[in-house]
Amino acid sequence: QEAGVGIGLTMALRSAQFRFVQGECSIPKQMLPSDFPYYKANTEEPLQSFTAEEREQLEHALHTISTEAMHHLSHARDLQRHVPKGSKQCLLPVVPSMMYLSKLDKLKYNMFDPQMLEQERLTMLFQLSRAWLTGVF
Repeated sequence: QEAGVGIGLTMALRSAQFRFVQGECSIPKQMLPSDFPYYKANTEEPLQSFTAEEREQLEHALHTISTEAMHHLSHARDLQRHVPKGSKQCLLPVVPSMMYLSKLDKLKYNMFDPQMLEQERLTMLFQLSRAWLTGVF
């Protein structure tokens, strides 16, 4: 259950940039002011179109969701020793979720940073292989 909640929150964060461009929002409306200009994300340079205050509001919302997701994923990691060995592969999606949240944290919750779109396939492969072989993520 903890892993599912953490993965779900991470997927909401991962889709936020795309959803913003489509005029939608995967960030709960309660986390941003009612007059937040979502339409500004639908530009060539979305981050530059927001004011400093709007960027701060968006980064705070992303930080809040990310912190909650990481809390659930960390709790799932703590509970993994109670999962039967044959079922541990069900927890593999936690690995890319934790990697994404770490990257978002490293980039100071700037979801429009081009580095967020870069694939780190070798690192991902290594982390997934380690989790598969050891049963620990």
